[in-house]
Amino acid sequence: MNKDHLGNEELQSIVNKAPIGIRAALLLCLTVGASGCASVPGLLSERSWTGRPVAQALRKFGRPQTIQQDSNNNRVLFWAFDTSYQRTDYDGGGQTLVGIAPGGSGVASTPIMQNNPVTSRVVNISRKCTIQATIDSQNRITSLDLGGGFWPRDIGCRNMDVDPPG
Repeated sequence: MNKDHLGNEELQSIVNKAPIGIRAALLLCLTVGASGCASVPGLLSERSWTGRPVAQALRKFGRPQTIQQDSNNNRVLFWAFDTSYQRTDYDGGGQTLVGIAPGGSGVASTPIMQNNPVTSRVVNISRKCTIQATIDSQNRITSLDLGGGFWPRDIGCRNMDVDPPG
């Protein structure tokens, strides 16, 4: 499946299979604009882990940083990955009009141009991908959440392969 381009039927199928709470969230995202919501690929990745053995997550993400117990006696595994990166932004170049040289009688004025230097700067983009998996007593994943403290909440995980194997 190409995650960047979902067809109408595929998107409708996803919405129809989603629990009512996720349907409402998807509808809200589509109504107000997706910039403030989790990405559709992120939601698909989260849902595709449900029911899988915890061993698959351990092979995929490695040893969790922490393991806790929830109120239902399930284990909750936490992973955190630094997905920060740098990019170089460029400014300038081209020319700027700085004046007009007077022309003689009947001669057009001559523009005076200044060449602008090209400048660059390195920009640090700070991102963090956090993954939380809830594991039941049969060592199956009951939920997996992608996060990162940003909205959309899975933005820190977008440059990672978070899909389950196969």
